[in-house]
Formats: sequence, structure tokens, C-alpha cells
Amino acid sequence: MKTFILSAIAFLIISIISSCKKSTAASAYTPVNSMTATIGGIYYTFHDITIDTFFVLGGMNELTIQGSNDTVSIQVSVQTNNKPLTARIYNENDSVYTAGFDFNQGTLENNNSTTNPFTATITSISATSLYVTFQGNVYGFDSTVIKKVVTNGVINYNNLG
Repeated sequence: MKTFILSAIAFLIISIISSCKKSTAASAYTPVNSMTATIGGIYYTFHDITIDTFFVLGGMNELTIQGSNDTVSIQVSVQTNNKPLTARIYNENDSVYTAGFDFNQGTLENNNSTTNPFTATITSISATSLYVTFQGNVYGFDSTVIKKVVTNGVINYNNLG
């Protein structure tokens, strides 16, 4: 009887501890060296990542992150006008710190939303790593009619250089 009670208590403790674990649901975890986002209610993971930085004559700096999987592609970019690329919020409607989005080669892109503009937030940037979150409304190519919402966008990259 004593063994049964001790076994029941041990089972109860293990059950309580295991229920307290953090969720690793798709929207809560982005593996290193990948991009994830929910676009129009559909969750995507992109593992084939390309990162480019540009300095354009006249002072514009641009960081472009492209990702793809077997079926779709995504591109998130941030640009500055005569300012360095730093950890901060970039907004599609800002003339100095701008964000851009492209999904599946123009199927959806940012289009100057005033209610939920596309933003990309560089949380951390260094010579070896990059962490960016992004969100906002995106629209069908050259349209303000077909709208999808991007949520939980994350770029977690750790092999720069």
C-alpha cells in the first residue's frame, strides 16, 4: 500500500512538472539559422537563408534577408537613409528607417498600410548573428484589396561572416 501511494505521488509530481514546460509550438520557437512566420493564418518555416547587405551611393544602407523552402520564398529588408543599420524598429512608412516585405516573388508585398504597417525590428545584430522580428499587413501584387496579415515573424541567424 505504501509503495502504491509513493508511486501515485511520484506520478503526480512528474505530471505537474511536465505541464509547466515552455511551449515549443510552431509559433513559439524559431530554430537557429531559419525564418518563421504566420502569413494569412498559415505557418511557414524557411531554412534556406541568404543575407545580403548593400551600401548604395547617396547614403542608403540595406539589409536583405531571403528565405525559401520547397514551395515558397520570402524576403524581408530594412533600409536606412544616411544612417547605420542598428537594433531598432524599421517601418514601411518611415522615410529614414524603412522595412520591406515580399512573399513568393511579388505575390504579397508591403503597400504602405496605415492601420497595421509592415515593421521589422532588429533586436540584435553583430558580425556573427542577427535576430529580427517582423509583422504587419501585406497585399496582393500592386493592390490594396487582397490583404493578408503577417504575425510572429522571426529571423534567427547565427552564421554571419
